[in-house]
Amino acid sequence: MTASTHCEEWLRAFARAVRERDFETGRRLFCHDVVGFGTVCARAEGLDCLVSEQWHWIWPNTTGFDFAYDSVRTRTEGNQSVIMTLWSSNGIRQDGSTFRREGRATIVLQKEEAGWKAVHTHFSLTPDTRNDSFLRART
Repeated sequence: MTASTHCEEWLRAFARAVRERDFETGRRLFCHDVVGFGTVCARAEGLDCLVSEQWHWIWPNTTGFDFAYDSVRTRTEGNQSVIMTLWSSNGIRQDGSTFRREGRATIVLQKEEAGWKAVHTHFSLTPDTRNDSFLRART
């Protein structure tokens, strides 16, 4: 498996987990001691914190999440890969209407016995994207 192949497989699995709001599958793609920077949570130390302070706020308020696979760039050294990519989704307002959200992500993967796991993620909105989603109560 080439570096770009395992990176794209990871991205596709994570995007599917977000779209399906499948937190357990999402968790399996991450190391327990991940450090994440997000669109809601400035800094999350550990997977439990990332899930409760970022994912549980964003995933229920998002539809159509996916990465722009033609924008993916990767760098791999040994057992570590860095992914740089763009992403998009539809945010959900309090009235149920949607709006386009676009952003960028940097993801650091580490190869473990169980496969490639994220040790760091940084998701941010592009500077010209509004973030006016209504954050429903966490599930």
